[in-house]
Amino acid sequence: MKREIIICAGVLAMVAASATPSFAKKQKKAVESAGAVNMPRKVEMDRNYDGRIDRIEHYNALGKIIKIEADTTADGKMNEWAEYDKQGRAKSASKDTNGDGKPDTWVNY
Repeated sequence: MKREIIICAGVLAMVAASATPSFAKKQKKAVESAGAVNMPRKVEMDRNYDGRIDRIEHYNALGKIIKIEADTTADGKMNEWAEYDKQGRAKSASKDTNGDGKPDTWVNY
């Protein structure tokens, strides 16, 4: 349990700082390379160790976060989404609260 809290805190700090995750090699399920600079473009994680991807982070070619998808209900379906601008600042967030796979709550920053 303590390990999960540390990892989640690290993810939040990474998103807040808009940095490329240094722990990605240990936590990734799959990484798509950005090319010559070899920075991750997509990182998929299984944060609760149930064997299913429950968080996907998308990065631009400069390593800035541009989108996050998350399954916070452990049902195998993404139910939270966040988008970021080119500088990695939060732009919008949405959430599926009724389980139909479509966002029904939105926040714009």
